[in-house]
Amino acid sequence: MNRFSNVRNTLYLLENQNMKKLFFAVVCALFVASQGAADVRVLHLSPDAPEVDVFLGAADDPTNAVLTNVPFTGVSPYLPVPTGNYFIDVTPSAGGSPVINVDGLAVDGATDYSIAAVNAVASIEPLVLVDDNTIDAGNARIRLVHASPDAPEVDISVDGVGVVSTLSFKENSPYLTLPEGDYTVRILLAGTSTQVFEVPNLQLDAGTVYSAFAAGFVGGSGAQAFTVLPTVDAVPEPIMSPLWMIFVFMGMAKLRR
Repeated sequence: MNRFSNVRNTLYLLENQNMKKLFFAVVCALFVASQGAADVRVLHLSPDAPEVDVFLGAADDPTNAVLTNVPFTGVSPYLPVPTGNYFIDVTPSAGGSPVINVDGLAVDGATDYSIAAVNAVASIEPLVLVDDNTIDAGNARIRLVHASPDAPEVDISVDGVGVVSTLSFKENSPYLTLPEGDYTVRILLAGTSTQVFEVPNLQLDAGTVYSAFAAGFVGGSGAQAFTVLPTVDAVPEPIMSPLWMIFVFMGMAKLRR
């Protein structure tokens, strides 16, 4: 069977309506990416805040809910957002007025962002981070973010070696470059050997970018207790072969019939 027979067979599968929808979604995502869209994700890191909905728009008081029912420690996937200025409202899912208003956030299509709701609910506020999701094929890259509202300044060690000093609430470390492997991360009271928290056996893969968010209340319990939330921010993108490009464009033509 030659390559063009493979293409025809693939397009035949697209006659199924569900396959058409999936294919169209992939094409749309590729198109948005080609138009210089930024990647933006949202994190709920306010320990005592309820589940929230996130609204995004180009005008004040946006009504387009891009995320709903996000719980504490909830992390959205990166969402493609075209370059521009945006208004963001974060509202309790159960109803009520916005607890966070971000007005006129400038989004650059060449940049990735993490927007976190931080602090106790009585003082809840946005923390906007610029993400450097550059892939290092031979190593892992990880950034550490202090998002625990009642935690003091901390030092951070990896496998017993100090890597970050006096990190305060709402601050983040530079990206650390580490070989692939399992690591023990310890959070210490700044300037002391007093351990606050330990993350054992943190697996880091080469070619992957991570963040680790310290969140929750130091004195909290249950769902509000202090924790470290690791996230996978970026992995190597698959290479699109010429054959795939051929049937993408042939499929677009077929879907238009």
